[in-house]
Formats: sequence, structure tokens, C-alpha cells
Amino acid sequence: MNSRWKHIAVALAACLGVIGCGESPSPQPADSLAEPVATNTPAPIQAAPTAVAKEEKPDPMIGVYEAAMLNPATNQPQPLHLELKTENKFTAYPDNEANNKLHGIWKIEGAFLICTGDTEATKQSMTLKIDATSLNLISIGQKDVVMPLDQITPPGAKGIVFKKKP
Repeated sequence: MNSRWKHIAVALAACLGVIGCGESPSPQPADSLAEPVATNTPAPIQAAPTAVAKEEKPDPMIGVYEAAMLNPATNQPQPLHLELKTENKFTAYPDNEANNKLHGIWKIEGAFLICTGDTEATKQSMTLKIDATSLNLISIGQKDVVMPLDQITPPGAKGIVFKKKP
């Protein structure tokens, strides 16, 4: 090897000896009073704890329901549709009022499902009160007036009862 390369090899070996080859210092005995050796190695960065998303199950009331009622104009049975949506929103309408749907907010209040909203076309404020367990329609109110349910209950039926559709 020529002398120039020897000098480079010796200098390289000396640098590696001073810097080290990535080996960690030998551990000190636990009873040693010596202070720890400072290193130029940065402390490991600890990742911030990740937020665990809380898995929320959808409200079991959410879904599409249907009941049978009488069309007041024809005195014939027709479906009464009710859709309970997320964020406590709902839509309800009988077949003869498909262009005047009732939209609003629903909530469970005690043993009752209360749906309060306004109709699209006629802008009437209405409230449906439904037994939350049996899904039997208890009342339909427009402002302070409660509609008589016997006028829209099909003959022979014990009431207007919603059934959840699959």
C-alpha cells in the first residue's frame, strides 16, 4: 500500500476510535456513585397518545316505520310513513300528503316518542306522540289542537300502530 493510503487509513481508524462505531457505553454498576456519561444521542421522542374513537352504536329507534290509517278524503286505508333519522331528525307523511311531508326533531320523553316539526307546503307545526314501546300513535297535535284519532283509525283496528320495516 502506498504511504498516502496508509495515512488515510490511519486517520480513518483514529476518527472511528474517537467517534465510536455505534456501540453503547458499557453499563455502570448500580452501586456506582459516578455521574452518568453525557451522550450526544437525542432522547427518544415519545409519540402522543392517539385518541381512540368511541364506537357509538346507532340508536335502536332509527329506522323506517309504517302504520295504516284512513285517508280522511276517501275514507280508505293508506300507509302513514315515519322515518327516524340520525341526529334526531325525522320525516312523516301519509300517502295522500307525499308533497307536504312533516320534517322535524324526534326525542324520547319518558315512555313516549315525540316528533315535532313543520309541514313542507302548508308550514303547519305538528307533534306526533307515540308510545315508545308499543309504537301506538297516541296523538297528533297541530299547535294547541289535538286531532281525534278515531277519524283516521281504520275500521276494526285498535289504533294506529307503527311497525318497523326491515
